[in-house]
Amino acid sequence: MRHKAILIVGLFSKQDDSKNVYRTAADQLAELFRKNNIRIIKTSYHTGKLRRLADTMHTIFSKRTRYDLAVLPLYGTRPSFLWQEISARVLKFFHKKLILIVHGGSIPERVQENAKPFMKALLRADLVVCPSGFIQHVLKKYQIDSIVIENVLGLSAYSFIQKNTFRPRIIWMRAFEDIYNPLMAVQVAYILQKKLADFKMVMAGSNKGMLEETCAMIQEKNLQDIISLPGYISLEQKKQFSIDYDI
Repeated sequence: MRHKAILIVGLFSKQDDSKNVYRTAADQLAELFRKNNIRIIKTSYHTGKLRRLADTMHTIFSKRTRYDLAVLPLYGTRPSFLWQEISARVLKFFHKKLILIVHGGSIPERVQENAKPFMKALLRADLVVCPSGFIQHVLKKYQIDSIVIENVLGLSAYSFIQKNTFRPRIIWMRAFEDIYNPLMAVQVAYILQKKLADFKMVMAGSNKGMLEETCAMIQEKNLQDIISLPGYISLEQKKQFSIDYDI
């Protein structure tokens, strides 16, 4: 008897889309399963939230006889949390087993502010997976049992670089979003460049609403020659920056 597929809910990249450089955790997990000959069903390629939600609901409903187990990410930000909640409720309505993977460093803080919706979401799952012992420790305070499976990382893609001296060259890699506080990085650069003559910083990441404000502060503090903004960087660019920057 052939085993049913595993449904993975998330945002996936099209294999023929060379411009798509961002790989979500769901997309990387799907690739790992595929390489190990595990049959999967992916939900959506659409980046727009409403279109992706509609596509996800269509996949959950139309292919419900082809899977019994679903893997679903849980993020802390409100739009993503609502999107996840709708998906989870529909999956449980169809009596599917649900693995919830907790993502996002903001979740401990958000749970502390308002634990009730997160507890309902976590208790709905048949299994909760955390990417770190820290997240697991936080959830344990609320009597949520979980297992730790660290995020997928292809170690063969990275090379060790031996450095005997370290310069004040900093790489900041986050999305330009309020949760990551890019303005603090600019303020740190402003302080350090006064004390360290050869200080440099690169701030790399996609724009999630705060790039313009960050650029304005860089201009205001006259740090245009100190801070570079290359945007979202590829793996090859990360390798090069790791040679040129030390922290």
